[in-house]
Amino acid sequence: MRSQSSKYAQTALNGVRMAEQKSYGKEYGRICQQFPSLVLVNGLRLSVAYLQSKQKEDNKQGAAYQQFLRDFGSAVDVNNWVDINNENMPIPQYLDLTRRTLKAAVWFKRYAEAILKVESTDGLES
Repeated sequence: MRSQSSKYAQTALNGVRMAEQKSYGKEYGRICQQFPSLVLVNGLRLSVAYLQSKQKEDNKQGAAYQQFLRDFGSAVDVNNWVDINNENMPIPQYLDLTRRTLKAAVWFKRYAEAILKVESTDGLES
């Protein structure tokens, strides 16, 4: 039986490797780099809402946000990010999802730094 951390690592590795082959690889890496901080500062709901608003852009940056949400959802078992914006979600369930999100985000960040060569000084483009 695989551990939860092992699942996060494998999903993150697959996502980052796939992004490496796309034109939006660096943008994807910057999202991976900044996402844990976004969640810690703004909370999971606002962070996901921000990423969802950015994925609607008609450029490679929008595609990076869209792919990141898909990959990250796969890692933390969220099929539809709209569901977490439902205010009826029980608080313990939301807190558990936030905890799992932060654990998975570490793997995405590590692989983005190692494979995509994203620097901590790289910021998210607006």
